[in-house]
Amino acid sequence: MTRGTLLDHWYPETEDGVRFRDGTMPFYSWLKESTPDPGRSRVLNLGAGPGTEPARAIRGFFGEVVGLDVDPAVLENPDVDQAFVYDGLRFPFEDETYDVCVSDWTMEHIERPTTVLAEIFRVLKSGGLLTFRTPNKYHYVTIGARIIPDRFHIVANRMRLLEGPASLPHETYYRLNSRGLISSELGKQGFVEVEARMVESYPSYLLFNRRLFALGTLYERFVNASPTLAWLRHTILIKARKP
Repeated sequence: MTRGTLLDHWYPETEDGVRFRDGTMPFYSWLKESTPDPGRSRVLNLGAGPGTEPARAIRGFFGEVVGLDVDPAVLENPDVDQAFVYDGLRFPFEDETYDVCVSDWTMEHIERPTTVLAEIFRVLKSGGLLTFRTPNKYHYVTIGARIIPDRFHIVANRMRLLEGPASLPHETYYRLNSRGLISSELGKQGFVEVEARMVESYPSYLLFNRRLFALGTLYERFVNASPTLAWLRHTILIKARKP
């Protein structure tokens, strides 16, 4: 059974092209639903990268999207109206510049997350929205990723069928990767209305092996069977506001 057949068998696509147990749609749907006036909103996409995945595209839905990354590849991102490279600490923006800050699969790569959270708080307007997606440190994929050196992560990315820039690994720290720690740190920075959702999508990391994929599917079904097992799900979705 090929990789595509595995996905189609266990996680078929709907008529609109969304795959069952997809992890991206819930995040971006939540982002859009949580923004009161998206057409007038100025959005900071922190860790925007090269912007090669159509499912993560937000330009056009919001008034303006500004990309910020330590990687100069962000300058070629077609999904942002403007792009900036920074040093990983101080944002090159004035206070209260943005209505929304979104960060997708970035927090796990940040060495000093409290400094970055403080910068996000600074550049958000009063009432501004912060939303991000990051791995749960208690999930088997994250545990494995913490054990395996970063230089081997490109193999895992290609197992997920990622190609080109999306397959290139970035150094990981996992210093803000549990619901409790995230809520605590956001509260210390002054954020309010902190909400977390836990998502377990299809086991993309195991597509290279049919038997392992079957085990991953069983795990996905198990942790999605009850809210009490949510803490074992792979992905943490976070939403918070600046008062």
